[in-house]
Amino acid sequence: MTTRELLVKTLEPQITGQIKGITDLDIQHLYYDWNLDHHSGIFVGVCLDDLKADLTEGDPYPGKQAIHDRIIKMSEIAQKGPEKISSYKLSDRTLVVVREGILVAIEKQLISLGFDDTLRISKRPLEKGILRQNDDYDEILNADILDIFVDWDFEKDNSIITLILKPKN
Repeated sequence: MTTRELLVKTLEPQITGQIKGITDLDIQHLYYDWNLDHHSGIFVGVCLDDLKADLTEGDPYPGKQAIHDRIIKMSEIAQKGPEKISSYKLSDRTLVVVREGILVAIEKQLISLGFDDTLRISKRPLEKGILRQNDDYDEILNADILDIFVDWDFEKDNSIITLILKPKN
């Protein structure tokens, strides 16, 4: 995981540059995570453009408040509840949750001392484990969770959780 972190950090300017060249979107921050057991990974690029105003809260979807409640509870167990939470169901298979204002003082101190990579590597399995403990996501979303991805922008004190879903028929 450490090698992947270093590799993506090194390649991030090229990745965002390629995205800009293909889509004409300026990526402000690239979130990424891996699931080595499933041989999967994800990149989530966040950009500031004219569409941002339309995505501030995300469209409603069935179970949205229940999902927010569970994410808040997980955050409170791992560190503290988010100051703001929003989510976006991009498709039947992808749900993105944005948490803002989640870091506690000790995490901020570790980041200021240069331990952000260690913090990131420590927080991932912790938060994913807590998220997996809630076994009613399938009932709320009418879908099984195939993968959970989590990443942070420590400078902005926010995080993105991406759930990869398998809808039930």
